[in-house]
Amino acid sequence: MRVPGNALFPPGKANLQKEGRPVLDQLIKTIKQYPQYKINIQGHTDDTSIASEMFPTNWELSAARASAVLRYFLDKGIEPTKLTATGFADIFP
Repeated sequence: MRVPGNALFPPGKANLQKEGRPVLDQLIKTIKQYPQYKINIQGHTDDTSIASEMFPTNWELSAARASAVLRYFLDKGIEPTKLTATGFADIFP
């Protein structure tokens, strides 16, 4: 399942937008129907270089985005042993 990053995050940020939460809630319903599967959350960025105090590179931003989705899933009751998060930076924008 893929969700476009701009549906979940503002540009250059890793905090989930309220507008994107219903999309994640639908994914959670599907995930809960298939408890035997593990979920690998992949964070991405666009191919514009970032250099902020919070995110010195796209790697940090993509990892923080993946972690934000993982945290949301945990808060909604997804079993932690089923989740992993990976940041891909701008390698796969």
